[in-house]
Formats: sequence, C-alpha cells, structure tokens
Amino acid sequence: MTIKGQRVAIVTGASKGIGRAIALQLAKDGIAVLVNYSSSPGAAAAVVAEIEAGGGKAVAVQADISSPSAAADLFNAAEGGFGSVDILVNNAGILKLAPLAETDDASFEQQIAINLTGTFRAMRKQLGGSATVDASSTSRPAWSAPMGRPMASMPPARPPSRP
Repeated sequence: MTIKGQRVAIVTGASKGIGRAIALQLAKDGIAVLVNYSSSPGAAAAVVAEIEAGGGKAVAVQADISSPSAAADLFNAAEGGFGSVDILVNNAGILKLAPLAETDDASFEQQIAINLTGTFRAMRKQLGGSATVDASSTSRPAWSAPMGRPMASMPPARPPSRP
C-alpha cells in the first residue's frame, strides 16, 4: 500500500508514553506512521487502531533498534508499506542509572546500541552508505555516508523569555 504524496514517519518506541503521543500527533498532522515497538505488541496495535480510527494510516512493526539489521528493517517496512520515509523520530531509549564505577561495559554498550547505534546505522544505510563501519575504506572516512535529503528538521530553539 503505497501512499503517494503523503509524508511518512518512523517513530521508534511508539507503543507507549512520549513515543505514542508523538505518533498520534504526527497522524493528526496527516503523516502516515510506522509504530515501532520492542516488546509490547498489544500497546502498539492500540496506537495503530487509534490512528486508523481518526482516519490516519499506520502500521506496527516489532524491532529491537539496538540491532542494525532490525533498525534497517524498519526503513524497509516503511518503504514497503508506504513508499518512502520522510521523518525519523528516534524516541526509543533506555537510561540505566548507576555510579560510573559500578557500570560495566556491557550495560554501557547496551544503552548506546539502543539509544544511538542501530538507528544511526539504519539511517546511514538509507542514505546510501553501509550498515556497518568499514574501517578499511580509503575512498571516504569510515563514519561518513553520502548525504541525502534531511530525515527531519526542527525549528531552532528559542531562548527563554525573561520577565
């Protein structure tokens, strides 16, 4: 089901909380939404049902975004269902609070993978780069990818008003 002329958003962690609110607002704004969830299929289905009840288009897709291949699958699902991806809201994330001296490498790496790595690699692949870092590349730095259109933009922050 390709939707011509309609913008499409992927919202990670969209089954609950802030992600749910973001997905619902995007749908109200006329944007088709891919509702990503990791472990709450019922909650994700409820978000999709609410969007569709309001006349919007949505699909729920399970993916652990800490996995580069799963994060890339989100883009593939959005393109397969809606035809393109215009907006990415990287909402999913975790924060394990502990003193630095008590935080092990595995915990730190899990937080970085969920919060940043999987989505970064999927976006890089979407823009024509590799889904994995190739440190042997001599044609461009290992971290770079061809630049395409921006995935999303936000207005500049305004300084707080003073009384």
